[in-house]
Amino acid sequence: MLETGEELDLDGAMNIVAGFEWFARKWQSIRESYASDSKNGARNDALLGAALAYAMEGGGKFVRPKLCLMAASAVEPGWASGHGTDTATGSVPSWRRELIESAAAAVEMVHNYSLIHDDLPCMDDDDLRRGRPTLHKVYDEATALLAGDALLTDAFAIISDVALPREHAHEALACVRELSSAAGGRGMVMGQALDLANSGMKSLGRDEAIARLEKIHLNKTGALLGAACAMGAAAAGAGTDVIAAFRSAGHKLGLAFQVMDDLLDDSPNTGKTQGKDARAGKLTYLDLLGRESGLRYVKDLTGEALRGLKEQGVLTPAFEEFAMALCGRKN
Repeated sequence: MLETGEELDLDGAMNIVAGFEWFARKWQSIRESYASDSKNGARNDALLGAALAYAMEGGGKFVRPKLCLMAASAVEPGWASGHGTDTATGSVPSWRRELIESAAAAVEMVHNYSLIHDDLPCMDDDDLRRGRPTLHKVYDEATALLAGDALLTDAFAIISDVALPREHAHEALACVRELSSAAGGRGMVMGQALDLANSGMKSLGRDEAIARLEKIHLNKTGALLGAACAMGAAAAGAGTDVIAAFRSAGHKLGLAFQVMDDLLDDSPNTGKTQGKDARAGKLTYLDLLGRESGLRYVKDLTGEALRGLKEQGVLTPAFEEFAMALCGRKN
């Protein structure tokens, strides 16, 4: 078993994700539709389309869709190779694959929306994202705001557009429920609201500050990773217990991911502005735990996430390797 904190090959772990090519094609088709708007629309349509295309071509690790795809593979191992629709032959129906890849695309669209809005001057006020100028620096604040709005709402259309047999419609509804709950006022948005008040946490005692920081990041980061895992399981036809196990695992991995993010805040390899939390007067896990204790916490959280899946019989070697590499990354 890999150990968090080692020099782990995250890029190599990314390559073990079954069905990523289906997601990549879906992602590219969505981006191309926005790019087409930038060429064929009226001036304002063209500006928004260009901004959306820019937001979607920024690369990134695609952590959330890959977690979604791996959760789906744990529940329905053959989905990525199931090209046919003849269920009598045992092949996975095409609508199943389309729902899974659409769920993966939707969660990444919501993630990109959150990054665009987080970078705005009224939020985290950042100039750099994934090694490139942030969207509001390339265009303007109003266009960036609208681009984020478009990605958020279009994400739900992507899921609802999948034509499902009536008896499986609840699976798409479950994906919508997971995504809306994670992204809304009791999830990611609440996490951002709490984070904006983080600069006042230095007056708190250590234990209270750690509890507050955990609440911020379980919502701001963990909620969407939890949704990504749960959506993959739901789209693959899992029952409620398995969906819940994947949601919980995603929450824990999200918190572990954020602890590592704090430990890497001064690294030049993150593609983000270095040391911005310190300059904003915000407390981080590096401040509260230190590097060694922080790495142990990452290891503990990752282990808890994987144990929950193992108990349900849905922990795959691919998911375990990916999770360990994710939480032991260097950038």
